[in-house]
Amino acid sequence: GASFVAAAAHLAGSGGTNWRTNLAVVNRGTASTTLGLTFLPYAEGTLPAIKSFPLAAGATWEWQDVLVSLFQQTAPSIKGSLQITSLQPLAITSRTYNQTADGTYGQYYQSVQAAQALTSGQVGIIPQLKKNAAFRAHVGVMNVGAVSVTVAIRLWSPAGSQIGTTKTQTVAVGRYWQQANIFDNVGAGNRDIAYATVEVQTSGGRVWAYGSVVDNTTNDPTTFPVLVQQ
Repeated sequence: GASFVAAAAHLAGSGGTNWRTNLAVVNRGTASTTLGLTFLPYAEGTLPAIKSFPLAAGATWEWQDVLVSLFQQTAPSIKGSLQITSLQPLAITSRTYNQTADGTYGQYYQSVQAAQALTSGQVGIIPQLKKNAAFRAHVGVMNVGAVSVTVAIRLWSPAGSQIGTTKTQTVAVGRYWQQANIFDNVGAGNRDIAYATVEVQTSGGRVWAYGSVVDNTTNDPTTFPVLVQQ
């Protein structure tokens, strides 16, 4: 089935950041394959960009700044999600990073398939979130299912009380959505430590979710993948 990478960017962000994404693929199958690669821009209703790429058995390839080098995007700032298909089993990884004059500061985004996703009736937990003078936090959701999906995101204090309001968002098929500075957005105030819960409100809907915590001084980001409550 298809694999998804939630977030890919060639983007000027807050704090003078310049975000870029590298995508790597390994073909551990016994035969060569042709990858189908799709970029779905962040804005709903925008057309996807579709490319194909041959990859031999046992081979690997990496695209630096994939939105430009592979998908030939020309907008100065653009982001979205990636979908990769193949008739052979693949290992797919990505790194999204802030390109600076002193090098890169980056975070890892895994690839996921629909069977690995958070679905209705489960609670996803995103730990180690914080908002203070040193850090800012974003929360994102990728729809890896077959139907439009509505999610509810809540932030929780160290003592386990909800802080701020509940954030509800609908995400189209194959797209991702990110709430920047979620503590500010829901009125949760500054918190040295907190966590989020993510719940799928659409029956049969499937999502992957993450937290991105960014150091305000270095603009170095860390990914915190959603964990399914056991």
